[in-house]
Amino acid sequence: MQLTRYSDYSFRVLIYLALAPERLVTIEEISRRYGISKAHLTKVVHELGLRGYVETVAGAGAGCAWRAAPRRSGWASWSARPRGAWRSSSASRREASA
Repeated sequence: MQLTRYSDYSFRVLIYLALAPERLVTIEEISRRYGISKAHLTKVVHELGLRGYVETVAGAGAGCAWRAAPRRSGWASWSARPRGAWRSSSASRREASA
């Protein structure tokens, strides 16, 4: 199975955050660790935050942190979704019931 670059970066962010659950991690830190552009990671972290996988904090002391326990996150269902199809299941249910 081949991952898109976006999925690869997303998994790297999630893994990095899962290994540092006790603190906020900066995008710069992840960028240095993996050699990935901060601009790319900013997009990835923003999307993961919208999806509820990470908690993001803006301003002084900014960073991101893992939001859920790794074994409950449903990575398999998340990784199977194409980029751009990042709707929450509750939004999908609302549309279906309308």
